Amino acid sequence: TKAVAEAKKYADVKVTTGAYSIYPFYPDPKNTRLSRWRASQTIALESKKSDDVLKIAGQLQEAGFLMNNLNYTL
Repeated sequence: TKAVAEAKKYADVKVTTGAYSIYPFYPDPKNTRLSRWRASQTIALESKKSDDVLKIAGQLQEAGFLMNNLNYTL
């Protein structure tokens, strides 16, 4: 929600969310005791203004979000 809200501050950036998953986390593979749950969700930013996308990506990374892909297309 925070990432989407931050990205929507830029009028020329299209924001969409994608896959959402929750899965159990076992810190020790030999121990089947559940330690905690982890979740992940994707967010896609599209714009003809790459400066805006890069600015948003930087702000989200500073806030602790992880980025795993950046593509440029014509």
